[in-house]
Amino acid sequence: MTYYSRFSTCCLLVVAFLTLTSCSTAQVKSAISTKPDTGGYLGIMVTAQTVKSKVPAAALVRITTVVPGSAADKAGLQIGDLLLGLDGNSLEKPPAEVLSHFRQLVQARSAGTRLSLLIRRRTISVQTFLDDTSYGEPKDLSVENQQRLPDLDQLMEEHPDQLVEVRTRALDREQEVEVVLTARSRALDHPLPDNASLRPDLEAEPLLPSAALAARVIALAHISQSPLQERFDQLLERFEQDERIDDPFRLRTIRYLHRAPLKLTNSTRGLGRDLRSVQADSLQGPNLEVLLGIVRRHLDMPEAVSKVSANLTARPGSGASAADHGSYLLALVRLAEQHVAQAFSYLSVTERKRLADSLPTLADQFAEIIYLHNDVDRQRWGQHAEVIRILPKVDRSELLAGLEVLLLAVMPDYLAQIERDLKTAEAGGERASEAAGTSGTILWRSAEDIVIGGSGENEYRFDFKVVVDIGGDDRYRTSVGAGRPDRPVALVIDLAGDDRYQSDKPFSQGTGFMGVGVLYDQAGDDRYTSNQSFAQGSALAGAGLLIDRAGDDVYRGIRYAQASALCHGLGAVLDGDGNDIFSAGGFAQGFAGPGAFGGLISRGGDDYYEALGLYRSSYPNGVGIYRGMSQGAGIGFRHLSSGGIGVLLDDGGKDFYEAGNFSQGGGYYFGWGLLIDLGVDPDRYEGSRYAQGFASHSALGSFLDEGGNDIYKSWVGAGNSAAWDLSATVFLDDGGNDHYAAGSGFSLGASAHNGFALFVDHDGEDLYQITPGRAGPNSYHGGSSLSIFVDAGGQSDRYEGGGLSDEQGRIKGETGVLLDLPETIKNADDVILKRLLLTEGIQTFDFIESEKNRR
Repeated sequence: MTYYSRFSTCCLLVVAFLTLTSCSTAQVKSAISTKPDTGGYLGIMVTAQTVKSKVPAAALVRITTVVPGSAADKAGLQIGDLLLGLDGNSLEKPPAEVLSHFRQLVQARSAGTRLSLLIRRRTISVQTFLDDTSYGEPKDLSVENQQRLPDLDQLMEEHPDQLVEVRTRALDREQEVEVVLTARSRALDHPLPDNASLRPDLEAEPLLPSAALAARVIALAHISQSPLQERFDQLLERFEQDERIDDPFRLRTIRYLHRAPLKLTNSTRGLGRDLRSVQADSLQGPNLEVLLGIVRRHLDMPEAVSKVSANLTARPGSGASAADHGSYLLALVRLAEQHVAQAFSYLSVTERKRLADSLPTLADQFAEIIYLHNDVDRQRWGQHAEVIRILPKVDRSELLAGLEVLLLAVMPDYLAQIERDLKTAEAGGERASEAAGTSGTILWRSAEDIVIGGSGENEYRFDFKVVVDIGGDDRYRTSVGAGRPDRPVALVIDLAGDDRYQSDKPFSQGTGFMGVGVLYDQAGDDRYTSNQSFAQGSALAGAGLLIDRAGDDVYRGIRYAQASALCHGLGAVLDGDGNDIFSAGGFAQGFAGPGAFGGLISRGGDDYYEALGLYRSSYPNGVGIYRGMSQGAGIGFRHLSSGGIGVLLDDGGKDFYEAGNFSQGGGYYFGWGLLIDLGVDPDRYEGSRYAQGFASHSALGSFLDEGGNDIYKSWVGAGNSAAWDLSATVFLDDGGNDHYAAGSGFSLGASAHNGFALFVDHDGEDLYQITPGRAGPNSYHGGSSLSIFVDAGGQSDRYEGGGLSDEQGRIKGETGVLLDLPETIKNADDVILKRLLLTEGIQTFDFIESEKNRR
């Protein structure tokens, strides 16, 4: 047999995002209506494709993404299509001009306009031969969609003793495609809700000092003889218009903050304060009621679910046997299972099966390529699109109600009782007659897969529904504590010992996949290891919680680990006192996808957080740079589903954070991510690209460090409050002699394409290695951005990158405001601000070229 292939593959980099609406990009002061946008929308992302052997250099437009449901999608445009002309006019231009030229041509047209696009599409002509004789008709396959070639194994099975050949030829064919521009997909056709109604508690709060200072600066400053307030108001109008692009996953808190970005400071400190209170009492343990209240509030659920207390089985009395406690725990599990069943009761049997079958593959695909709709396997994409349609039917409040029931098993008074009773039972000789899948001392085992272990060193090899172990250095060699479709509720309680939790299966160690899972470890230096997805307090359309009360612990995961919730649920880790190590490859340590809350809360200790090394960066020159999406990351499925809320909070200690791209307090596509480090010990943060208070594409990012002599590094850039494309960020450092060593110039309070960035360092003698406060370009949408950089306190600072000096202010084009205050924020009156705001300068854009074009 011979096999001929005469075409070559190519790798296309997405180097520009083309919104392609008809709003004006020429006038900074142009009015932006909050009424529904009637501008034309094409719905593609493109790159400039150089024309070979052309002198002088020229380029055309190649499609790299087609937004699902858009005009381009409906017209049949495909990834890889080369656009040659529009309405009879050539699109060929110099490489630096070709994208803006194409954008302007489309932006000049309104919704309903018909376009004629001349495209060149590469197809593969496939012909099968048997003994040099053609067999069947030639078929044309799309290169980008990678449709299947004929099944050679099947052909040889059907035609033994014959020479089977499949010959292919690459063909570039030109054709006209008619496209009717639409209004922006998923745009609301009714007014947005009053913003104050979304979060009345935040609305009622006065601005905190940092944000109040920013508001005063906005009110006082002028640029090019125009009030800065006008530009800020126009920016808010753009955020308002952006929020008209809706989907069922949009969270009220994110919508509120996007439209009121000055309240990011309040909400960041407020959420940090609330989460800190969850583990405020080291003796009694975490306040789980407070945790669930925070999650409900931020996932738009009712504050309380009265059904939780109904039908509860009475707790065993003092001195109860192991069997009595086992029966009680089984009753809790059954009640939790009822809540999980209710959570999915609005789905048909077919829809539940689709979630069970396709949610894991969606997670895998998202980890590989975050643009789910660009999947070359179109059948798989269709399944994932169906999953996204189904997910909003899942009742998250019932999932949390099931979790709340299960948490009755880890209340401090019950834990004290069960430990006391089981030790008495063990001393009295209570033993299980048979306990398959275990080694060591087993006190009780039921037919319902519930096992209770004694105080010796035990090993658990079976995936039990419930495990209770009262002591010893134990080993769990299976995926315990994981709720999943075939067993929706699981619980592990380990009361003492240096334990080892080891799993080579997905969904383990306090994880909920269409279910609820809890792992509670009370004491000891423990090791949690998983080499599969979804482990250690993670969730996939479920609720997963890992509580480790104390000890110097080590957490090792691959992806979707350590407080990670990809879709529609809660993933959380509550780690008590101790010097801990958290290590994962990505999508971890406070990660949240659409409709989800991911929270890692660590109390005390010198902790180390690592999230990198699994996937190489998709950006050019990515050698040694990795994707992360961790350490407080709220990420959406772009063009499809708004992101959730991801937070990493560390309360005290000398901590080290290291992560890949899109990590350390930031959001992507209507998501909100936060990294909050409380306490005044010196910390070190190392990111790469988009780090330490970042946001991209209509998202929010928050970073807060309470104090200490901290070191901030981002190897590539876009960090320390960097807002890109209709996003808002805040970076707050409350004190200490800090060292900022960000890569490139787009950091330290930087914004572009209608972004808002606020950077405030409150105190200390600080070192800045790059120029702060960059603003612009704004070519995506026109208008301007707003960057506000403030170094307060009056101490002597060093600006090695230039752009500012001690006790100086500067206003920069498109629009950046830089202030080195001679006073604290509290003492900086309007006289000081007016004096500092007199200097207006010109800036150049030196952020990485690939970023300016790519996103």
